[in-house]
Amino acid sequence: MKVMKYILVVVVLALHAGLFASDIKFPVALIPEDLKKDVNLVVRYDNMTYRIISRDKGRLSVYYAATIMNSKARDNAFRYIEYDKLSKVTNLSANIYDASGEHIRRIKNNEILDVSKFDGFSLYSDNRMKFVDMSYGSYPYTIEIEYEMDYNFLFHIDGSSVVSEEKVSVEHFTYKLIYPPGLKPRFKTFNIGNEPEKGMVDGNETLLWRMDHVTPIKTEPFSPQGVKNSMNGPSAG
Repeated sequence: MKVMKYILVVVVLALHAGLFASDIKFPVALIPEDLKKDVNLVVRYDNMTYRIISRDKGRLSVYYAATIMNSKARDNAFRYIEYDKLSKVTNLSANIYDASGEHIRRIKNNEILDVSKFDGFSLYSDNRMKFVDMSYGSYPYTIEIEYEMDYNFLFHIDGSSVVSEEKVSVEHFTYKLIYPPGLKPRFKTFNIGNEPEKGMVDGNETLLWRMDHVTPIKTEPFSPQGVKNSMNGPSAG
């Protein structure tokens, strides 16, 4: 009987340990040294997928996680998501993790502000934005945000940039376009030499740009500014 009781205790403890381990996400210790040395921000994942549904409808899916190393990158904890009467924000969620990867908290729906985007000139504007505050008091910490945007137009398709400023590194970056064979969009890329991976998903064509382990930009004093890895947003044709 004593042996059986001991085994049951061990099993229960093991199960609890497994549950706690599953909550660990984005520990700072797992960031490669050359990506976290002398940087303010490490982008863990920057994944964007734009799906063209029809000639006047599209959907953008965003998943972004970044480790804020110090107070110089504090502004990255604030996320502004703009929308208007022709677009809608859905499935918005955000989380905060500490340096060890422990989940600190999930941002509640009532903490996400929905405010008018006033341009200072118009008497009335349909433009609005969601404001998400993911700031935390102890560095380093990691923010995670995920959402979708539904568009009722295809005048412009959101693009992305891999690295947009100094002292920022990127672990994983992807940008994916999904479109019906007859609705291939036009697009331009800048400072990216690799060609997109081509594929098919449910009868739709896909283009995928992927970059991993992008080290920080280094600029010399008095050198031209703005040199970066970037991709301009595709435009539908």
